[in-house]
Amino acid sequence: MVIASEIEVQTVRAVAPEDVREGDVVVVLHEIDQILGRVGGSGETPGTLPEFKVVRARSMPHFLRPLRVLAVALPVVLVEDADGEESLVDVRLKELGRLPPAMGVRVMRRLDERRLDERRREEAAQRAAEKTDAVSCEGAD
Repeated sequence: MVIASEIEVQTVRAVAPEDVREGDVVVVLHEIDQILGRVGGSGETPGTLPEFKVVRARSMPHFLRPLRVLAVALPVVLVEDADGEESLVDVRLKELGRLPPAMGVRVMRRLDERRLDERRREEAAQRAAEKTDAVSCEGAD
């Protein structure tokens, strides 16, 4: 029987923009949208213009995508997803949460394996090209 006190629960914690570091694995916890809203009752009197104000709406993303932080230049963070696609995240409009280190390594393993495979293919292609060049040079003599 497993006792609840023996189970280690890991949590994703919100991270302040100034605490985001290169190499962190993060997810977007909340997105903030700013929309222009009309102030109730304004502009109803003939000859007056309606008043507007900025309304902030906070929402949760439908899917959590792990992102590896590549570089930080506040207020933007350069991140890479598990497919290797890079994008900029404005931390004023997105609240980031840092994954526990062991979980971050696990979720980004796919990216690391793909990079290693690509590097091996590139090196093999380069070696093949060098051999082809060497053979063509020998034949020219």
